Amino acid sequence: MTFWWRDDDAAADDPRLERLLAIAEAHAVPIALAVVPERLEAAAVRRILACPWAQVLQHGLAHQDHRSLDGRKCELVDRLDLDGRLVAARVMLAERFGERFVPVLVPPWNRIEPGLRARLPELGFTGLSTFAGRRSPPPVPGLCQRDTHVDVIRWREDRRHLDAVEIVAALDAAVARHAGPLGLLSHHLVTDASGFVALDRAIGLLQDRPDATFRASDTLFRGPAAA
Repeated sequence: MTFWWRDDDAAADDPRLERLLAIAEAHAVPIALAVVPERLEAAAVRRILACPWAQVLQHGLAHQDHRSLDGRKCELVDRLDLDGRLVAARVMLAERFGERFVPVLVPPWNRIEPGLRARLPELGFTGLSTFAGRRSPPPVPGLCQRDTHVDVIRWREDRRHLDAVEIVAALDAAVARHAGPLGLLSHHLVTDASGFVALDRAIGLLQDRPDATFRASDTLFRGPAAA
């Protein structure tokens, strides 16, 4: 069974980011940090680069809501004036993180309008990552899509963090619904002390399985795929 781990909203040099990276390092597990480029602090860059297991994806632009056509929160709406900002942000992340940066776009709120999604290869992105839904969008030539499948936060239950057993059970249940590597999604900025303990234990439980492996982003986003 193959897993990958994505954590969203990295930008500040926050103690919770340090705690998250410590878990990845303690278990020697690769973690994909979705970094908000227009809010990125220099100290956070140093913090991330100090963790050998961290790779960086691009989390939109500034995590601002422009509202999609259906009225839901969405930063990555289909507006040509956003294209240049996306490219500039991608170049900046590549300069700051070097080979740790993987040109994969992670839309805030896991939403991107179809027109912009279709243009991503033209803007220099080789991958896209959202949250797996019931329907998969049509593939875009030159764009590898790998989604997450289990969110450790129950947003509609007062942001309740799943415990370790619940996290593992949710991933096991996702096996029957999704093909390909299963994505675990965490959010360090809304994780409390007990949540970090649960995440730490869940990673350990998964590692104890002889058939379980964790993939790094630079190998995960190769070739066309939809998850």
